[in-house]
Formats: sequence, structure tokens, C-alpha cells
Amino acid sequence: MKAKKLEQGMSYEKSKMYWFDCPMDIAVEEKHGNGTLDRTILYYTVRDGDRAYFSEEYLPEGMSKDGVKKPDITAVLESSAEKRVKWYIYDMKDTVIRAETALKLCNQWHSGIGHIESQYLSGLDGYVIESSLGVISRFWSREMLQKEKDEYEEKIDQAGSGNLLTARKSRPKLAEYKQRVKAVQYILDGIFVDVNEMGGMTSYDIHHISMVTADKTIYTAEMNINFNG
Repeated sequence: MKAKKLEQGMSYEKSKMYWFDCPMDIAVEEKHGNGTLDRTILYYTVRDGDRAYFSEEYLPEGMSKDGVKKPDITAVLESSAEKRVKWYIYDMKDTVIRAETALKLCNQWHSGIGHIESQYLSGLDGYVIESSLGVISRFWSREMLQKEKDEYEEKIDQAGSGNLLTARKSRPKLAEYKQRVKAVQYILDGIFVDVNEMGGMTSYDIHHISMVTADKTIYTAEMNINFNG
């Protein structure tokens, strides 16, 4: 995987991959139009001989940006001595209460996993691979997501039970409705099922990290990048 060395105190560019071999704290920030700020601080525990990677909105070099959903955080920790790798793919969201957000998360996770597999994991032989996938948000609601899912399922039922003209008009949106229902169900179940280009399926636990705020202006979260948890 092509990466540039990140030194202590050095700023980074979005979509670029960086590597380093010492403990480091990295802040990922996202500003909102209302003047508030989301900040996630990554605390890397890097031991002697370990190698770490980081990217915000990672996009492999040479890949077109068009239509690509990029997760906010891609982090990797590698121990060549132990032949062990752990990757983290997370995205920051203001809230997780809508089916549209759930679907976007699933697309971002899918892209992030695909990029790590093709650019990095495929080159490892004999390594134990661990993963951590999830979302960082100010607020999420199981009840509101369930309501969204119920509403889309009702739309699907109406399209199937209506007259021929109604069904024909609804058909173009049926696939989208079904995708949203599936995405919400993943969030509710806490398990994301990723399907690769060959049709293979892998399940990942979905982790949720809550942001906290003292002034309702800056919302913060912390992530530990290590082999312990």
C-alpha cells in the first residue's frame, strides 16, 4: 500500500495514506454549517517494531473520486513480529436516525473494506487479521430507525399490491427502498454483512462510539488504536 511517512506534528492531506512507527495522537475533525464541530481523537499504541497507518477519507492512488463513498477514518496497526494486523474503518455522523444515513454508512463501510483489502491485506501472507468497524455520532435512535424501516416496508407493500400502473411507477424506487430497509436492519442488528465482487460475504460487528459535549459547540470522541481490545 502506497503511503507517506507521517511525522509528529505534521499535518496531513485528506484521501492520502500515511504510515508511522511511533505512538501518535491524531485528531479528525468535521465542521458543520451551523458552526459546530465534531472531533475524534485517535490514540495509537505503537510498540517497537510495529507499523501504523492512517487516512481520512482514504482513496487509493489513481482511483476516480466519482461515486466513491469514503469513510472518515481508516486506521491500521501491523505487527510483523507477531504476523498480526488490525484495521479500523469508522465514519462520523451527526445523527443516525434515518434510513438514508444507514445506507450511506453501509456504502462507506463497503468501500473502505474493499480499499483496504485490495491495497493492503491482499499482500499479506500468513497474518492474523482483526477488524473494527463502526460509526461515531452525537446521537442515534433505535426507535427512529425502526420507524423509518417500517415506513419503507409499507411503501414496498403498497407498490406490490397496487394496480399495474401504480406498480410500474413505483418499480424504479423499489430497489432503493429495499436497500434502505436492509441497511437499517444491519444497524438494528449490530452486524454489517459485506458482499465482495466475487459474491463472498463477511460479517462485521458494528460498533457505536458516542460523542460528548460540554458546550454544544464542540463534540468529541476518542478511539484507542491498539491490539488489546
